[in-house]
Amino acid sequence: MNSFPEHLDVETIRADFPVLARTVRNGNPLVYLDSGATSHKPVQVLDAERSFYELHNSAAHRGTHLLGEEATDVYEGARRKIAAFLNAQPEELVFTKNATEAINLVAYSMSNATALGGPEQLRVLPGDEILITEMEHHANLVPWQQLCERTGATLRWLAVTSDGRLDLDRLDGAREGRAGARRRRAVGAAPASRRGCARRRLPGLLRA
Repeated sequence: MNSFPEHLDVETIRADFPVLARTVRNGNPLVYLDSGATSHKPVQVLDAERSFYELHNSAAHRGTHLLGEEATDVYEGARRKIAAFLNAQPEELVFTKNATEAINLVAYSMSNATALGGPEQLRVLPGDEILITEMEHHANLVPWQQLCERTGATLRWLAVTSDGRLDLDRLDGAREGRAGARRRRAVGAAPASRRGCARRRLPGLLRA
């Protein structure tokens, strides 16, 4: 049974990744399941990177010569395109090397806002709760454990079922939190990306 949406042309998408045309041991087609560690790039990305390095390579926002201006235009043009794709404003986007760096940046921003009197919406105080799922990679666990240690907040968990799926029956209770909790923040990433979790119930939780 094909579980892909009708509008999703899987074979066309696969063709954008040359590595997936490879055969590996015993003549088997390559199946790559390690994107969480290292993701492959489609030909469109490879072509764009090659074009940049061949024609425009310079320090964005640093050089005042022609290549520096072109590099800045390409860099900020990418930011605008991604913002439009995400229905966000360009100034809301921060480029990082990877998801681990991005998660740490958010956690440290909350920690600094708490310690230095930053924006109220970023502060984490005693009585706050940070909700995370048991599915998370340690890269999305350790920063929140450390943040709780620094701020006095409480880390709470959304459990998984015996068959390894997110326990959505406990979702509403997790969102409500324990009695007397000052504020809750959901930082779990796993529900939106794996294990067949029902996404339609997540937006309300993420606004907690």
